Amino acid sequence: LLVISIDTLRRDRFGFLGDSSATPNLDALALQGVVLSDHVSCANWTSPSMICGQTGRTSLQVGFHPVPGDLEQVYDQSFPTQEYFFRDAGFQAVLTTANYFFSEENGTALGFQQVVALGYQAAPLTLEAALGQLLVVADGDTPFYQHVHLVDPHTPYTAPQEWYGDTTGLSALEHD
Repeated sequence: LLVISIDTLRRDRFGFLGDSSATPNLDALALQGVVLSDHVSCANWTSPSMICGQTGRTSLQVGFHPVPGDLEQVYDQSFPTQEYFFRDAGFQAVLTTANYFFSEENGTALGFQQVVALGYQAAPLTLEAALGQLLVVADGDTPFYQHVHLVDPHTPYTAPQEWYGDTTGLSALEHD
């Protein structure tokens, strides 16, 4: 079982789900696999969203609702994540992640037997590491569950000027 998750990627950016041709490799992979395409995010940022996806419960249901950007609050495994179920069923459970907020650091990836946490690396490096993991876990009779988490859409983004509209009536934001 291969699961690919991508931070902040909208469904209309996939060729097989929208009008974009920006994802030809994922489009080809989707034609060979099963695509679960009717999902709604449980939270507005990575840590609680990943807990929702890993437990089937919202972060509020499991008591894990960190402030966005907070790596200090750690998920306490009050509800087991799906990796434990895969492991109990005899699967090798591995994760390659390019986001600290889906890693062992904050408890969101503790059920995996092997984790490659790359920080905020671009997809080519993350996918290269994932392929290395895959070649190890897929070499044998043991079934595997591999989760690959990409973060590329999170890179600094500036919307096109025409999307801003008339901003003359807005007051300046105060910041430190």
